[in-house]
Amino acid sequence: MDISGVILSGGDSKRMGKNKCLLKINNKTFINLQTEKLNKLCTQVFISVSKKNDYKKNNIIVDKFYDIGPVSGIYSSLKKITTGYAVFLPCDMPLISMSILKTIIENIGNYDAVVPVCNKKIFPVSAVYSKKCIKTLKNNIAKKDYKLLNFLNNINVKYLRFDNNLKHFFNNVNTQTDYKNLLDESNKNL
Repeated sequence: MDISGVILSGGDSKRMGKNKCLLKINNKTFINLQTEKLNKLCTQVFISVSKKNDYKKNNIIVDKFYDIGPVSGIYSSLKKITTGYAVFLPCDMPLISMSILKTIIENIGNYDAVVPVCNKKIFPVSAVYSKKCIKTLKNNIAKKDYKLLNFLNNINVKYLRFDNNLKHFFNNVNTQTDYKNLLDESNKNL
């Protein structure tokens, strides 16, 4: 399947106190880890940012709407890509595996989106979306409804359930404590 990859990195990293995408694990920045994964699966890979000049790369998509959360990154990216689908991956979820990403992509079928669920939690920012979602996203944004879960209620979604023992793959790194725990866990596995 011809699919684009988009790394969502438009957040302010307020709880972390610095840009989470530039944090490192095993000598690689989070943004580089995510780029490497998506390069293996996608025909084109982009980085979604909230403001220009966040990164010195050519494959940047700047959010059309500022300060409304990931809905803007998903909308702006779907408008820009040339493929019919995009797999989205937040920069602050560095442990998500290639296997999980492949499984999500392989399940698209005739759905507008494939969204993982693990440990009873829905992960709409680690999902595949069709360009068919643009109109619904635009309508929600116009209504100032920026919640991705509300958007999902208005499209044809396949919720893909992952076993609870995989929940660590879906952990977001939002705080210094999260980052320390990630590094501690990583060192145990070396």
